[in-house]
Amino acid sequence: MTNQEWFNWLKENRGRNLVLFQVLKTFPHFAELIIRVWEARVRSPLLRYKLPKYVKHFHPQRYVTLFMYLNNQTKIGGETVFPFALDRFSDEEIVRDGMDECSKGLAVPPRGLHASLFYTQTPEGDIDHMSRHGGCPPHEGTKWGSNAFMWDSDADEGAELWTTK
Repeated sequence: MTNQEWFNWLKENRGRNLVLFQVLKTFPHFAELIIRVWEARVRSPLLRYKLPKYVKHFHPQRYVTLFMYLNNQTKIGGETVFPFALDRFSDEEIVRDGMDECSKGLAVPPRGLHASLFYTQTPEGDIDHMSRHGGCPPHEGTKWGSNAFMWDSDADEGAELWTTK
């Protein structure tokens, strides 16, 4: 794609809704390019998943979590695992040496431009222990992801936490 083609596409789609969706649909390699450019510029070792790390996430004020998988670079490992869940994604047995949690419960494979949505609380506001989750380390490649959270508190109340000193 040339600069002129890109410019023409941007000009044609100016002011449209769902432009990001259209960019990814029209130029599927664009997401990979964004990740690579960002990765090259940031070069922060804190942003890379290191072995052997399994952290159980627990956030009582979060009502819903949406975890988006940004790439397909992980060939083995990198699953988001819910060790207390009763169902499995497939009949495939996942075994990770030294990480028993990755061999139990529900394991969601990291597939680029897919997402996992899960509730961390019950409708009554109680903690849903089956939502406890963690990331299995990728054995090859790098897993990139992004989170979006929905909270069980008023939006103005949450905003005040960040704007008041």
